[in-house]
Amino acid sequence: MKSEEILESIKILYVEDDKNVRETVSDSLRLFNIDFSAAVDGADGVKKFKKGKYDLIWSGKNGNNKSVSSGVYFYKLDVNGKTKAVKKCLLLK
Repeated sequence: MKSEEILESIKILYVEDDKNVRETVSDSLRLFNIDFSAAVDGADGVKKFKKGKYDLIWSGKNGNNKSVSSGVYFYKLDVNGKTKAVKKCLLLK
């Protein structure tokens, strides 16, 4: 599957409390025609998550709660200690 097909096949829930960053990322996601919802904070993210089906939810921060740079990131789904899926995510800032 080509990267364009991957981007068109996922739905992202993006959580960012900084309005300027949220708008910039939202503009970039729209530019790439990616299906997404933007949440203004964690509580808003939980509400949106409960209402929809998302392939990926990420605030753009690492395990140390530090913002990461733009780039391609890989994530994996483990169930009962076994890897079920590995996918790519494109983060644009």
